[in-house]
Order: sequence, then structure tokens, then C-alpha cells
Amino acid sequence: MRNYSTIIIGILFLMSAQFTFGQINYFKMYSGDENDRGNSIVQLDDSSYVIAGGSGSFDNGNSQAFLLKIDSLGNYLWSYDYGGLENESFEKVLHKENQGYYAVGYTNSVDSGGYDLLLSRVDENGVEQWNKSFGADGWERAIDAAFTSDSGLMIVGEVSTNSGDKDIWLLRTDSNGDTLWTQSLGMSGDDFPTSIESFQDSLYIISAQVYIEDSTAHKGYLYYLDENGSILSEDTLGSSNGDYIINDFFVRNDTLIATGTYFTDVDSVTNTCFFKFDVTQNSLDLIQEFQVVNSEKQSGRLITNIYSNPNSFYSIFGIQSYWTEPGGDDLFIGKFSNDFNWQGSGGALAVSDPDVGNEIIPTSDGGAMLVGYTTSGGTGGSSIFVVKIGPNDTYATIAGVTYVNDLVSTNEIEGNKKVSIYPNPTLNSISIEFQENGTYQYQLRDLQGKSLISGSMTGKQTIDLEAISSGMYIVEILEGSSIIYSSRLVVQ
Repeated sequence: MRNYSTIIIGILFLMSAQFTFGQINYFKMYSGDENDRGNSIVQLDDSSYVIAGGSGSFDNGNSQAFLLKIDSLGNYLWSYDYGGLENESFEKVLHKENQGYYAVGYTNSVDSGGYDLLLSRVDENGVEQWNKSFGADGWERAIDAAFTSDSGLMIVGEVSTNSGDKDIWLLRTDSNGDTLWTQSLGMSGDDFPTSIESFQDSLYIISAQVYIEDSTAHKGYLYYLDENGSILSEDTLGSSNGDYIINDFFVRNDTLIATGTYFTDVDSVTNTCFFKFDVTQNSLDLIQEFQVVNSEKQSGRLITNIYSNPNSFYSIFGIQSYWTEPGGDDLFIGKFSNDFNWQGSGGALAVSDPDVGNEIIPTSDGGAMLVGYTTSGGTGGSSIFVVKIGPNDTYATIAGVTYVNDLVSTNEIEGNKKVSIYPNPTLNSISIEFQENGTYQYQLRDLQGKSLISGSMTGKQTIDLEAISSGMYIVEILEGSSIIYSSRLVVQ
């Protein structure tokens, strides 16, 4: 049964401490000297996170794909860039235990015409194992990806056609990044994928925006296909005249919930829309379409499941209204029941200039983590942000930017050559030599942020590592409370 509903909601700001009742919630920013964008995030088993995106703050090219690892509290652990002499970006990162990270995006550092789809495999310590590009003479780029049952990847992206339009491009690879098959989907005009998720290991659902020639409008669209690319079911989303954009969805048990935007023209008021589907082995069946009506411009951007609450979900709205900061959209976090009833809690990210949310994921503590970028803060252009939502709907206070964390490690930013740490790799000890007068502090941290060894030094210090297990660590030199040097250390 199809059920069409609407609701009118207001905007609510919630201000809360970072650790309300012991629940972790925070807002943090990371940036270098140029434009930095956070596009995707994944949580690891130890509750740390890895962020993927594109950055101009590394010195190895115009824009580099990067991975940034932070601990459970948002503290910097490491960051590394990947790519050639031109432009690269990671749009999605996936993690598989004991294998590392698979990141997809785009590159134009290879000589295959324009931009090509990029796939990189990176180990647990951030060391790239291999990268591969896919494409022909046109422009190709990855938007999203999901693991297959055999540890390969199902990648969805864009491909340009001979007529100059864009189609949805599917690429299936094995675990080594070798192509198993490719397939194009779409109709006349430009068609864009937005997300992909796996269902019961060997089935996949893709959300998209496609141009429907009969209605002279774009509509939301869902493709349901198997691991060989055979389409089992597909559906056009949007019952009213006008354009629909489906931006994101999640599947929980046998229910799919999607969010997007409805508008009649680009200058008119836009409304957030939701859709709910029953998912069977062979079909997608729409059971409810729903609009969040507002007098201002509003769009449904992102949506996520909540691990601790199977009856609710978080949704991220882009808002333009009388209370938003100058320069563009702000982001509003809403919570709904599975039947789209407003549950009365929310938070806002409203710093100056446009705020862009790119992915929200459920976290193991029952909360969620949002990643994106804003043009506020930092010493260059845009800055990466993360918003950690606590498990009891607790939100950190976001009232202007007070501090921006480094995206590039301290030694890469400052090029400080007056500190020497040797040998590296090492077996049982290291020496730290500082050639300037003064007393400094040192500390050795693991990749989860835990301080293992610390102390004060003047000139030169030898540190015994007999009790330290083999692995990758971070050595930091501090002057007061400021980190002035940071380096990776390999203990063998």
C-alpha cells in the first residue's frame, strides 16, 4: 500500500557539552594551507576513524587523495596523501580487518583523456599497496562502493558518453582490483548515481538521479541488481510533478529508507522527501512517500541507521533560511522514527559560508559520525569537519570555529629539520636529538592515541623500547602544550 504524507517541522538548536553524562560527542575541524574536503569516513573496531577526501595542503601535487586517521575522541593520529602530479580525490573509503583500506575516487594524473576512476589499496598503517585507474577518453569517477561476498568491490560512478551526457557506470573488481565486468545504466540526458549498498551479500541497491524524457524532469531512481549486474527490479521515485533527487539511503533488515529533495524549479522552495521500501529477494516495493514541508529551501542530504535503536534514524538536512549563516547552506541534524514521525531532537552546524555534509555513519556506541567540509576556519580554503553524535542524542556545541587541527603532520607542515629520531625502524631503542637550546617534552603514542612513554629532554635523549611490541607508533615533540614535531616510528 502506498501512503503519501507531509509534516511541518521547526528548527531546533541544541547546545551540549562534549562529554554529556559520559557520552562522547564533539565537533572538530582539520585543515592545512589549502582547500581540504572530507568525503567519507569509516569506524574501526577500536573506535578510531579513518577519513578520506581530497586536499591541496600536501606538497606532492595540485590536489591529493588522502586518508586521515583520528582516535575515538577526534585526536590526530596520522595522515598520508596518494596520487600523482595532477588532481586526485578519494570519494569513499572501506575497511576490511587485516587487509586495510580500499578507497575509490578519481584521478587525472594518468594519460587516458580526462579524469579516470581511481581505486587504491592501503594497509592498516597507511602505506599504499597498489592503485589502479579505469577509464577511456572521457571522464570517469567513482561515487561510492561496497564490498562483494568474495572481498572484491562493486563500484558505482559516472562515465561520459559519446553525446556528451553522463551515465551511471558500474565496475566490479576482484580483491586485487582487477576488472571482472563493467556496465552502464541510464536514460537520455544526464544520469547520476549517489549511493550503493549491499543486501544479503550478493545483491546491491543503487540510488540515482535520472532524466525522464516523458516528464522533462529528473526523478529519483533505485536499481536493484545481483553481483553479475543483472537488474532484478527498478523504480522511479517521486509522485508529484517536478524534479526529485535521491541523495542517500540505508537498508536495515528488509526495509530501505531513502532521503532526497523535491522542487518544481531551481529558484523555488525545496522540500526534503523520504521514501520507504520493503526489500525482498527479487523486488523493491514502495510503501510510503513522505515530504518534510518548510517555507525555506531545505534538502535531504544524508541518512543513517542507528545501531542501538532499530526504530529510528538520523537525517541531515541542508537549510537556507532566515537563521542560517551568510554565504550558503547550513546543516541540520534531525531524528525520525521509521514511520517518519519527528522525534524532537536535533542539532545544527551553522558556521559562516557553505557547510557540506558528505557522509554520516552509525557508530558502535549507538551514536553517529558526520563528515564533510566548510569554507570557514583554517589558513587556506575549505576545512574538513567531523560531528560526533553521542548515543543519547547528545550534540556538541557548535558556535563558531575556535581551533582547527592540522591535517598534514607537524613535521610536513613546518619542515623542521632540527629534530632527528634514529634509528627508524628500530629494534629496542631510539635516540631523539634536538639541536636548539631549551627543555622539551616527548611522548610515544600508539595508533589509537594512547600515550605509552613520555618525559622531558634537553639536547639528546635515548629511549628504551624493550617493553614496546612491534608495530607502528607516533613520536611527538612538544613545547609546552604545542606539538612542534611528529613522526612515524616502526618498531620491529
